[in-house]
Amino acid sequence: MYASNAGTSQAIIRSTANEERSMTETKKKRMQLEVGKIEETKGQMPRDG
Repeated sequence: MYASNAGTSQAIIRSTANEERSMTETKKKRMQLEVGKIEETKGQMPRDG
């Protein structure tokens, strides 16, 4: 009984780690997109003075 519980918690931990990794990957991509937008707008004149 205890052994199967330990195995289950290991699986949960593993899947959580995978989710976190994919989350950070998504965040990195989003950050790169944001930086790209900022770089684009930096080259243009600011609209509100």
